[in-house]
Amino acid sequence: MSNFLNDFHCVGHRGFRGLYPENTMLAFKKAADVGATMVELDVQLTKDDVVVVVHDISMERLSGDPRHVTDMTWKELSSQTITGEMGEIVQKGKSCTLEDLFKTLKKRVHYYVELKTSEQQPVEYKRLLCEKVLALVKKYGLLDSVMFASFEMQSVEEMRKISQGVPVGLNVRGVLPSEVTLTALEKMGAAICPDQNLLDEKVIRAYKERGFRLMPWGVNEVDRMKQLMQWGIDAITTDYPNRLCELLKK
Repeated sequence: MSNFLNDFHCVGHRGFRGLYPENTMLAFKKAADVGATMVELDVQLTKDDVVVVVHDISMERLSGDPRHVTDMTWKELSSQTITGEMGEIVQKGKSCTLEDLFKTLKKRVHYYVELKTSEQQPVEYKRLLCEKVLALVKKYGLLDSVMFASFEMQSVEEMRKISQGVPVGLNVRGVLPSEVTLTALEKMGAAICPDQNLLDEKVIRAYKERGFRLMPWGVNEVDRMKQLMQWGIDAITTDYPNRLCELLKK
C-alpha cells in the first residue's frame, strides 16, 4: 500500500474551523475548495453506536447541550445546530456522521481521523470505535487515503492491531513523548502530531534523524508556517487552510 504521507499536506483542522463551524460538512467542503489536501476530524460513538464527527466530550460549547455525545442518539445529535463564532461573523451548521463525510468527499481529500477517547473509557469502547471506523474506511475504499491518530496511546495501538499498513500517529500536547513512547511509535512506524509550540529546529532535527514524520497542529500564522516548513516538517494542521494553500502556491 503506497503511503500518501510521503507528500507534504495542508491539513484543514476540523475542516476549516477558522471561518466555518468545526467538523461540519460545510467546513470540510470549504477546506477542500481552497486546496486542503487533507482534513483533520474527530470521531466518537453515539449512544446508538453511530460514528459521528464531533470534537468535545459534550455538546455544551457547540450547541449549548451539556449531555455527553456518548449519551445521545444520532437522531438527538443531528437535530442540534452548531454555532461557530468567527470574529463578528456567526455561522451555523450541523454535525455529520463519518459515513456521510466519506460518501460526500470520497477521495477529493485525504483524512486525518482522530479517535476521541479518554483513559476513563473502557477498552471495549475504544475497540468498538476502531472497528466501526475501519469498517467505514473499507466500505468506501479509502484505505489508501486515511491516517488514524489519537492523543491516547492505547487507541493508537488498538487501531494498529486491526489496520496493518494504514498510517497511524500520536497526537501530542503539554510535553514531548518519553523515550519509551518514542520507541513504541518507531516500531509502529507512527507519525508524531505535536502542538506546534513544542517544536523548535533542534527538536525537529532530532525526530527527523530517527525517521519520524512530523505533523504539527495549531499553526495559524503564515510566518510560523514558513519557519516550520524550512525546518522540514511533513504537514501542517491549521484552522486556516486557505493561508497555507496560498503560501504553498508561491
